[in-house]
Amino acid sequence: MLKVLSRFKFPRLKGLVSRAIGKFQQKPIDQLEVLTAQLRNPLRSKRREAVLKLADLGKRERSSQVFYVLIEAALNENYFVRRAALLSIADISPRLNTELRREAKQIISRALCSSDKRVEKTARVARYYLENPSAARKAAVLAQEFP
Repeated sequence: MLKVLSRFKFPRLKGLVSRAIGKFQQKPIDQLEVLTAQLRNPLRSKRREAVLKLADLGKRERSSQVFYVLIEAALNENYFVRRAALLSIADISPRLNTELRREAKQIISRALCSSDKRVEKTARVARYYLENPSAARKAAVLAQEFP
């Protein structure tokens, strides 16, 4: 479209179109901000849904920002949000660099020491998927299965 506009010499319209294209290219960061805001939603289902969308975004973007937001969700007090976040961290961990993988292990080992037995069991499952990257896809399926 920019080629067509430059052929007809519409500089103002060309500038508007190029700015609009630039805004669409920045969409993942805006989406990250929206999902981070949804993590603070009082409805449990909305928070869990935001965690699952963050995991999908983490698979596509390989961004450390997404990983840190998932860590924030893993520290949430709600079990269902924590479960989805821990399994999502295990799911995207094979795509992360070694430093972030080490942090993922620390978060999961911290969840292993939880007083809630359900969180402890989920952390054991997440640790298995973290240590076995070939099976990590199953973690995403588990994160979506539970209500």
